[in-house]
Amino acid sequence: MKASLLSVFISFLLFVTSVAKGNIPTFNGTERDGAVQFVIEDTVYVGLGYNETGALNDFWKYSKSSGEWERIADFGGTARTNATAFTINGKAYVGLGRED
Repeated sequence: MKASLLSVFISFLLFVTSVAKGNIPTFNGTERDGAVQFVIEDTVYVGLGYNETGALNDFWKYSKSSGEWERIADFGGTARTNATAFTINGKAYVGLGRED
């Protein structure tokens, strides 16, 4: 389990470093605060959060293999901010946070 958490953490750090260096295209979604994010294999997922219009429930993914951001299915629950996410065996679990 520790090795798995470490690999997810390292993948996320590499992603953040790539973004900082400009190696990843600009995020196509709405700018937001309080978003949730997680990594499964070579794909980064970002969603939820809020902006000036209120809470958001959309989700996006960035795949290293395609090199592009793609909008995917909206969050199945209510729009929320400051949610928590974790992954186990290639599945993501998103919850908590605040409904606005």
